Amino acid sequence: MANGISKIKLLSDNNKIAVNNITIINSKLFKFFLSSLKASKIFSFSLFTDSSDVFNANIIGIAFVLDLDKTIYLPLVYHYDNPLPPLNYQTVLKEIKPVLEDSNIYKIGHNIKYSYGLFQKYGIELKGIKFDVMLESYILNSSSGKHDIISISERWLGYKNSFFNNIAIKNKNSFSINSTSLHEAIFYTTNHANLVMQLHYKMWPILESTKELKFLFENIEMPLVNVISRLEKNGTLVDICILKNFSEILNEHLFNLQEQAYKLVGESFNILSVRNIQKFLFEKYQITPNKKTPKGTPSTKEEVLRELAKQYSLPSILLEYRYFHKLKSTYVNKLIQLINPITGRIHSSYNQAKTSTGRISSKKPNLQNIPVGNNDRNIFIRKAFISSTGKCILSADYSQIELRILAHFSKDENLITSFNEEKDIHLITASEFFHIPLSDISNKQRRIAKAINFSVIYGISPFGLSSHLNISSSEAKKYIDLYFQKYPKVRDYINNIRSQTAEGYIKTLSGRRIWLPNINSAKYKLRKASERAAFNAQMQGTAADIIKCAMISLDLWAQQHDQEKIKMIIQVHDELVFEVDLNFVCIAKKKIISLMESSITLDVPLKVELNIGKNWYEAH
Repeated sequence: MANGISKIKLLSDNNKIAVNNITIINSKLFKFFLSSLKASKIFSFSLFTDSSDVFNANIIGIAFVLDLDKTIYLPLVYHYDNPLPPLNYQTVLKEIKPVLEDSNIYKIGHNIKYSYGLFQKYGIELKGIKFDVMLESYILNSSSGKHDIISISERWLGYKNSFFNNIAIKNKNSFSINSTSLHEAIFYTTNHANLVMQLHYKMWPILESTKELKFLFENIEMPLVNVISRLEKNGTLVDICILKNFSEILNEHLFNLQEQAYKLVGESFNILSVRNIQKFLFEKYQITPNKKTPKGTPSTKEEVLRELAKQYSLPSILLEYRYFHKLKSTYVNKLIQLINPITGRIHSSYNQAKTSTGRISSKKPNLQNIPVGNNDRNIFIRKAFISSTGKCILSADYSQIELRILAHFSKDENLITSFNEEKDIHLITASEFFHIPLSDISNKQRRIAKAINFSVIYGISPFGLSSHLNISSSEAKKYIDLYFQKYPKVRDYINNIRSQTAEGYIKTLSGRRIWLPNINSAKYKLRKASERAAFNAQMQGTAADIIKCAMISLDLWAQQHDQEKIKMIIQVHDELVFEVDLNFVCIAKKKIISLMESSITLDVPLKVELNIGKNWYEAH
């Protein structure tokens, strides 16, 4: 080290990346760096942290790339192998804060939502968020694989480095500053920031050249970054007492089911063990298995046990035990563990770049999988997701959005007319099928019609529909044929879907490209499956774009009000959930409906259903 500068030239395994790193370790060099940073128009950056969880993470160091020949590393904490202490992190962050909050200086990052949320913990509102290479990769091809820095660097730059990858994996699983060398921190963070810049220069010209993709990136995906960050930060208040009570109820019921099973077989056994189930069902009781695994052993999957449960008691008990055990271990107990001890809330992590269709996914917990509940045991997990004092939970759900999108794409006059006249599409379908007036339609007939309407979207076969409705395959086929007689242009649209996939992808209404790897496969089954996927992807992808646009508009409106009046707390598929001050409900209802129903223009109106309650269950 000389003059406060540590220069390390880092090479990848295949010499694809060469970076000159400058590590700032004194105030003189920091002032020089700060002047350069202030003068820059655009830079890439990368954070080195001790956790992938934004709520628990601390910044260890920051790397900046102002040009591809030089990368600056700014350590914020002491490393065990560095004899010199870092600069005072409070002073450093105070000095760089104006640059980070300058919207005229553009920033490039990877998974920049994480950086935005983490900087907020340090009192910094990151602005000028212009590019996220994770989202650039995702928009260019959402089906190409993962969009983490390792995957997209290998895909777009041919960059492979085992040392870099090992540190990335280690960093993802939580780093300990006591075991992290300064060299590791410098190597990983500077290369990460440099890769971000190179990836941007590689991908952006391609993305920018396509008007639809550029629009999607700049007007939907990038504005959504801050929206989702706030959604995560808001979190959902959870009543731990309700969850613990559910856990106790489930414990008692599982014990009783276990005792029933023991009594039937005459001995105790591991009720979740596949081998034990095979032993008692197919060996001791000599029940003939109706399905086998690829290895030739009798299958104990749910559909097998359901069939056997029609004749035998044990399979019925096993199915019930599995259901309630999953309810307890996967949901009730897991949710208790995920409650933040400081906020009392669950802060789910949302991912913009996970699904091929553009839908947002979530984890820790996966809110999309939270079951509605079980009537027999009065276990309704969503009851635990509550509002705070003086507030309520408001759920806003797009009604029949995929059927409305189908009407728009197919241009079927009967379907369009039904929606434009605000008729119940399921009642209309039932009336046509059963040749009776709308007023005489029973709940069962409407349920059949609803299943048929949605079977078209999901490409369900007559056999699949027959299983769902417990009717014969011939009757199911008759219903599907009647549907296409009523809506002939829907059949034409489905049959002609392949004409939209000549380039290997299907487009949503907003121009999102959903790539279909097997659409031109020589194998008939793969090709037909891909065609069915194309139809479903266009529906789901367009629905995803619609709710993303709504989220951006609603967040912009909500930011104009006191956060205590309204905050978005959950997003699941076509539903948005808010926590609203009781005195603000009337205003919120009108605005939410207005913004959600006008987020995108279709040939038919979008319809939003609102429900209010003390908890998510009541409001759903």
